[in-house]
Amino acid sequence: MGFKDHFEIVFNSPVYYAGQTITGKLIVELKKPKKIKGLYLKYFGKGSVHWNEGWGTTMVSHSNLEIYLMQYQLVCGNETDEYELTEGRHVFGFNCQLPADLPSSFEGHFGRISYSVKAIIDRPLKNDYVAKQPLTIVSIFDLNRCSLAAVPVEEQNSKTFWGHPKSLNMSVNIPVRGFVPGQVIPIKVLLSNESEVPVKSLEATLKQKVVFHAIRKSSPMKVFVFKNEYPVEEGIGNKEVHLNFQVPPLPPSFLQFCSIIDLRYQLDIKAKVSGCHRSLKLPIELIIGNIPLVAYEMPIFGNQPLCDVPGLSPLCNQFSDNRPPPYTVIFPPSMEYGDLPPPSYEESIRHGRLDREGPREDSNSNAETREFLPLYPVYRFETARAQTVG
Repeated sequence: MGFKDHFEIVFNSPVYYAGQTITGKLIVELKKPKKIKGLYLKYFGKGSVHWNEGWGTTMVSHSNLEIYLMQYQLVCGNETDEYELTEGRHVFGFNCQLPADLPSSFEGHFGRISYSVKAIIDRPLKNDYVAKQPLTIVSIFDLNRCSLAAVPVEEQNSKTFWGHPKSLNMSVNIPVRGFVPGQVIPIKVLLSNESEVPVKSLEATLKQKVVFHAIRKSSPMKVFVFKNEYPVEEGIGNKEVHLNFQVPPLPPSFLQFCSIIDLRYQLDIKAKVSGCHRSLKLPIELIIGNIPLVAYEMPIFGNQPLCDVPGLSPLCNQFSDNRPPPYTVIFPPSMEYGDLPPPSYEESIRHGRLDREGPREDSNSNAETREFLPLYPVYRFETARAQTVG
């Protein structure tokens, strides 16, 4: 399309839940009339994985693909007879009912789950005009319907060090196992150190454990989401340490309805000791959802930025600088908890993305191609204001 014309897709919201209806408008501004056969939209969603192994002639590629959404919608014209689109501004409303079994958007190193809407002006005997816009689809993961989410975490581990017959014992207690982005995870760590090897600090690390399933092989990967270290004074004897950190914008555990990417979350609590001794580590599986456990903690209303909360881990500084613009508030469908405040939607933590799929679908688009980071629901909680790092 010539530079004087304008062709754009505008969503009423960049985030929709599976089962909702995508709504928006298609804006076409022309400086002069144009002959077209039709203007139509393509709604598309897919999951894809791809990675290479080896070098040169020994390189082997592994890949897989799932299609979740493919719908076409004619906006104007009839695709057979020519139709004149007059000069000036044209605004076409559109909507598309989404299936209820769509997996959440996800961007990973070897794979992604992505959704987009492409608008195409079919011109007779000329190149088509194309505009494409990505969007986030969120699959509901209600922690109230997950039996493991409300179960308290009570884990323990111990070890002895060379030359020290007595042991270092560590137990970790968390009120529940399931949390949502924006929520503070309160961790109580009990140390019983009779080994005479001092504990210098406690380290909390949240990891994504992702498995990408190609047709003939799977590739597991661990991605660090959060890592922070808390000093321990006089690390001999009995200690009780409280660690609090806030869950950043993240996709839900398991990526339900997707069979080629599996996602889980692991929290590692590590007691780091002095000298050349190895640390004592305790791995804990957490469950990340997007509807909070209402019996455990209800979110609050408010528009305050998450990262303005004093005393919390500096993790949220990693994603506070690139907030998306304001947009219409979208509620999860079939909300059963009438007094549950709506979430905000914030960009996912940057983890790298798959970029080896061959030519891009929108290679002939008049719009700029930009990196897309999904938006995930983030709730506000009173504990995010009141609690400080222990």
